[in-house]
Amino acid sequence: GQGLWPAIWLLPQHQAYGSWPASGEIDMMEARGRLPGQVSGTLHYGKDMEHKCTDEFSYAFEGGGTIGEFHDYALEWDAGSIRWLVDGHRYAERRLEPDVMPFDKPFYLVLNLAVGGWYDNVPIDEAALPAVMTVAGIWLYA
Repeated sequence: GQGLWPAIWLLPQHQAYGSWPASGEIDMMEARGRLPGQVSGTLHYGKDMEHKCTDEFSYAFEGGGTIGEFHDYALEWDAGSIRWLVDGHRYAERRLEPDVMPFDKPFYLVLNLAVGGWYDNVPIDEAALPAVMTVAGIWLYA
């Protein structure tokens, strides 16, 4: 529903490079409830808010799929790049830049379903509440 914001994201375990966005944020999956046919993956970084960088990549589900169905969201992250996948399809890759990007430290996982907020910044469809985000499983490979 409009105004819903499901997300799977990662934040740094320690603020090694300073407060947000300096130590980074990785959005594995974010969706706008009013646009159920697409998801996005994003990197946030930069030495401070004035110099914040946002690298966002979008994916439209094939065959009319929506965020209301089960999908496999994946993030492949190594020393050279970060890749975003949906249902096994890699839709984006961002090469990492040493000494520019802070993605060389441990991060932790956050899953949430926000209601409202700046990501879509639209009125909330009260008829869509209560809303749920169902997760069937989480796999981490190191």
